[in-house]
Amino acid sequence: MNYVNKKVPIVFSIITGIFIGCGGSSNPSKQNDDPPKVKEIVAQALLGPISEGDFSIKKLDTNIEITRGVTTAGEKPNIEDAGLIVIDQSIKDTLDAGFYLIEVTGGKDIDNNDNGVWDDTPTPNLGTLHGIMSDTQLKAGKFKVNILTEIVYQDIKTQLAIHNLTQEEISQRIDEKAKELLKDVNGDGNIDASDIISWNPSSDKQKLKIDYDDKLKPIVHKVLNNQNVTSITKRIFTSPSKGKLLKTGQIESYYPKDDGDLMIGKTRSYSRDDANSIVIDHTTGLMWQDDENVTLPSSNSKTWSDANTTCEMLEAGGYSDWRVPMIEELVTLTDKGNFNNAIDATFMFCNEYNYWSITVSPNPNYDYYVKAVRFSDGKIFNANKTHNNYVRCVRDK
Repeated sequence: MNYVNKKVPIVFSIITGIFIGCGGSSNPSKQNDDPPKVKEIVAQALLGPISEGDFSIKKLDTNIEITRGVTTAGEKPNIEDAGLIVIDQSIKDTLDAGFYLIEVTGGKDIDNNDNGVWDDTPTPNLGTLHGIMSDTQLKAGKFKVNILTEIVYQDIKTQLAIHNLTQEEISQRIDEKAKELLKDVNGDGNIDASDIISWNPSSDKQKLKIDYDDKLKPIVHKVLNNQNVTSITKRIFTSPSKGKLLKTGQIESYYPKDDGDLMIGKTRSYSRDDANSIVIDHTTGLMWQDDENVTLPSSNSKTWSDANTTCEMLEAGGYSDWRVPMIEELVTLTDKGNFNNAIDATFMFCNEYNYWSITVSPNPNYDYYVKAVRFSDGKIFNANKTHNNYVRCVRDK
């Protein structure tokens, strides 16, 4: 795509209003003379298909709304007919060159487990799903606004807050993100933006370069529950702990070449901000909550859903982007040299019980289980989402 080398200002907004159709004409005879408008399907809103969600299409650089409407309800059992974004052909044919922001708010996810079958009880969508599309993609139509377009949107939004990206730079960055996330989805021999908007969770999970249940499903959960996803989507592309195998903390050797014998890995490095009750991990680049709420049963032994809400609502150290840690982040805190309280002594608040991660079991038949860490011995196990455990919130430094 050839775009004018034009800078794109920061213009993002969340559409939360309800679509209201235009009123009837005061001249019925004139209204009947108008030719019928030709409608065309341009996209499908897809976590599973988002039925009856309010959609809006805006020009990215001006924030001017081009059109709005409601995604199709569909009819059981044909999930491919639900969540469709349909607009007037005349609008599509007159789009200016550049990028457009698509937002889908509300409605319901009719295939939350991505098995290709209409759920008996659809999942309400309380949040907003986003996608950034070029005019060429909008005109071609039949693309997906999915969890990958949400991740890319969050990345572009962050970049636009720092840099005045040109249209060409936006296009290049989206293509780069496609190469980090995916294999060739559409079979054209290339990996680029077209693969992102072709990806379908019910049929293309094997074409991901990242684990869906570990990395993407928690983001889907947050979108559906109208929770902030900026921080967790950032972790998809920037993993501070990547390639930094930490020492386990074991210092006694019980047999040759065990951890106590080899003691391989990077040395842990922590400091504590006593004023704000935060521990900073200088090896992984993470900041950890460390106050009495981490250990008090009356305030912080929670179900998995409540643990997510707790971290979303937490304000500590002047930050409000706290979240439940991924399992590979939580396990970095375990210190096998400290039995019954397997964590570094820099942390003032911890107990030997179980702490939630955000990571759902990879087995779709057991997605009511979540990975947790038992801090009596630092072991990972599966915990039922409805049971009560503790949570230690984390944020990116």
